[in-house]
Amino acid sequence: LLLAGTERFLVEFVRRNDAVLAGLTQAQLLSLAMMAAGAVWLWRARDLVRPAVLFAWYLLLSGTERFLVEFIRRNEPVVAGLTEAQLASLAMLLGGVAWLVRAARHGGLRAKPAAPTRAATARA
Repeated sequence: LLLAGTERFLVEFVRRNDAVLAGLTQAQLLSLAMMAAGAVWLWRARDLVRPAVLFAWYLLLSGTERFLVEFIRRNEPVVAGLTEAQLASLAMLLGGVAWLVRAARHGGLRAKPAAPTRAATARA
């Protein structure tokens, strides 16, 4: 009896909130696709850039992803037509850009090549 009531409730909830659920699903799928692509890119770049720079790129990619996904979701605008999540995303974007600019000016973005180990020099 409890399961039958729950099933009716869920069917009615989906029927009444179809547009909201459809938008949420699109946002989740877009977020998943963008974050998966970003994760692959960051994974491939992990040996090419310094660890702090990799985190700065994460901030930039994650901020961009969240900012774009918020256009699909149905949240109320807070300031200048942007939602709270979009404002937080802009802060992440700006933080990532500032971090990358500072890293480029002080030490560069690329990882330094590893020093040869004793085992590697012994074989040569």
